[in-house]
This record gives sequence, C-alpha cells and structure tokens, in this order.
Amino acid sequence: MSLELEGVARRYGDVRAVDGVDLVVARGRTTALLGPSGCGKSTLLRLVAGLEAPDAGTIRLDGRDLAPVPPQRRGVGMVFQDYALFPHLDVAGNVAFGLVEQRWPKERRAARVAELLEAVGLHGLERRRPHELSGGQQQRVALARALAPRPSLLLLDEPLSNLDRTLRDELTAELATLLSDLDVQAIHVTHDQNEAFALADRVAVMRDGRIVQEDTPEALIDAPRDAWTARFLGLRELIPATAARTLGFAGPTLLRVERLRPDPDGHRFEVRSRHVVGSDLEFVLTSPDWNLDLRWRARPRELAEIPTAGDELRLRVPDDAWTVLEVQG
Repeated sequence: MSLELEGVARRYGDVRAVDGVDLVVARGRTTALLGPSGCGKSTLLRLVAGLEAPDAGTIRLDGRDLAPVPPQRRGVGMVFQDYALFPHLDVAGNVAFGLVEQRWPKERRAARVAELLEAVGLHGLERRRPHELSGGQQQRVALARALAPRPSLLLLDEPLSNLDRTLRDELTAELATLLSDLDVQAIHVTHDQNEAFALADRVAVMRDGRIVQEDTPEALIDAPRDAWTARFLGLRELIPATAARTLGFAGPTLLRVERLRPDPDGHRFEVRSRHVVGSDLEFVLTSPDWNLDLRWRARPRELAEIPTAGDELRLRVPDDAWTVLEVQG
C-alpha cells in the first residue's frame, strides 16, 4: 500500500514546473520534498492532492489511479502554509469540518475531535476562534483537521514556515512524534534541511522540477550525488573539479571534516580563527595546498596544544574522508 508517482509532469507555458518525477511513498512512512523556492515541490503536492492536473504521468494511491478521482474523494488530508482555518468556526468546528462533510454521526464526530485535540495538545481550547490562537496553536488545529477523516495520505505544504525558529523546532519535534505514531503515508514540503531530516524517513531533493536524489537523511549526507546537492545540504568543504583533479580525483570532491583527527605528521592547515561552541572548539582553517577553507570541531582534550589564529594545525586525512561527486550539478 503506497503512493506511486510515475513520469509526473506539469508545465506553465514554457516553464517545466514538474519534469518527469518518479516517487514512491510507503504506508506509514514520511517523505520530505526538499528544495529551494521555485523548484516545483509545492506544485507536485498540488498534483497529488488533485488541485491541479498533471500534463503527463500517473499518480496512484494504494494501486488506484487518481486521475479521474476529484480532490474530495482521494482520501487525502492537506495542511497549508497559511493553515486556511475557517475564521467563523471555533477550534472544534474547524477540526470537525471534514467529518460534517462526510456525515459522520454526531457522537462519533465529537469523540474524534476530542481524541485529536488531546493528541495535538489543544484540549480545553475547543471554543476558541482562530484569531484567539497563537501561530503554533493554529498550526495544530490545521493538522488535527487534516487528520480527522483518517486520510490514507497526509500532505504538508511548509506548515511550519510562518513560525519563529524556536517554535518551529518545538513543533517539528512534536510533528515527528505524531507522524511516527500514524499508520499513514505523508509528504512534507520544505526548504529547510533540518526540518526535512527531523521529520522524514526519506528525503527527495528537488531542483528545477526534478528529483535529483532521494534517500534516507543519513545516506544523503554520507553520499550526496553532485556538487549542487552537497552545497544545498550544507556541506561546504567542497574542492572544485579542476583543483580536485590535481589531487588525483576524477571530479568535484567533498572533504568529510568530521573524519579528520589531530596528527603531528598530518596535512598542514593554517588556523584563521577559533571559537567556543558548547563544549567544543570550532576552528576556521585554510589549506593553502588545496585552496580550501573549512570548519573543524574538536574537544579541547583531543589537542596536545590548543592553537590560535595564525598557528599551524596538523590533521590526519584518511582515505574515507574524501567523497568524489558526479560532475553534473
């Protein structure tokens, strides 16, 4: 039982918003669509929801072709970026809206609303109106409303992007726990790497309407496919192809700084600056030989002497610290 996309495409004039996307989301799993603004991730979500029709390709949910199925009959719940709550309804009324539309009996409807408000931490706020709620509370109401009819698929279109960083981190953790407890497949759209990695079992990185790489968060960080993906994922210690070839590598090469260790016979780095980060020391280093700047962290006890700006620092660079990437990107 899963969501399957095969060759899905959507154009707006000459613009290929979604360009031949293949993707599978297994039941009980969450996949994040991660990419910069304008890469097509929200358009892809709208195609799955039935809010737009693809120009090509097929979308199947649990083996059923969704092409002839209207949005309200797809068994899909959706949480929008702006929450889209009904201002004239209270919290309970918003959560129950889909249940009323589906003609759930009153007692069953009330029980489901109570269950969800307890799950999202809003018990006791049933009679509040949306304008009386904080941004985080509104997000919880929108999530509860989407979950109320027990959808087969949950779609989340950057639901945390309007929140400040502290609240976003808090709700990301709560949402991750809630999604892990649900027997529902979910797609979460975001441009935030930390959010995607915290929420999703698998992450599909999108660029220019295409999925350039899809894997577990750990595998993406361990082996990004190309230079663009590495940079987008925040991996900055990248030696361009031309310089990498002088070191004997076939293409742009990523240096995994977490694998470097102090060694008096190691590679020579120059210390540009030093900062305290929690219990670690973070060094900004440069390698004149490799034309590469990097940040490297260590515990003070790992260093025989603690260098400062202008000093030399020798680090052992094992063979597995290098990851050669594809040339494209």
